[in-house]
Amino acid sequence: MVRAATDGRYPVRVSGPLAGLVHEFRLELIGQGFTPRTAQGHAYVLAHLSRWLEQEGAAPAEL
Repeated sequence: MVRAATDGRYPVRVSGPLAGLVHEFRLELIGQGFTPRTAQGHAYVLAHLSRWLEQEGAAPAEL
């Protein structure tokens, strides 16, 4: 599964086991006072983690 989260200019494509969480993750960060740009940066980190989990064959619960 591949999902995308965006602030309009910088889409984040997420694949792997965390792909379904990226949009809600960004919204939660923005709701906590992070700027959209900062939340987008954290979404890139989530995307990297999700790809790594997929590559390793690991589930999020194994972290």
